[in-house]
Amino acid sequence: MPIQHVTALTYMDAILEADKPVLVEFWKPGCSVCLSMSNIIHDVVTDLCGLVGLVKVNTDEVPAATKTFHVDTVPRLLVLDRGRIVGDFSGVVSKHAILDVLKPFMRYPRLPEAES
Repeated sequence: MPIQHVTALTYMDAILEADKPVLVEFWKPGCSVCLSMSNIIHDVVTDLCGLVGLVKVNTDEVPAATKTFHVDTVPRLLVLDRGRIVGDFSGVVSKHAILDVLKPFMRYPRLPEAES
């Protein structure tokens, strides 16, 4: 799943239909703290090479999502697995904190059996 920028019509599908853990980043244009957090989130997603999805929600453009998930401040990061919130962060948090929440929910692809 590549990075998805969602709209009011697509945000629930992007979050609930994912077949892997999803980071849902709530942000607002002009928010310098949001930019700092976005860089950390991008590092996590890049390091995990497709094992986790990222949905970016601009709170100005998708206010329905902020109401659905009770987002009252940005930046806010939710970690969802199979539609269930398993992690919730506000403000800037470390890459390691995000990875610690994700670890129990990671589903690694099976490697093909080696031929003898």
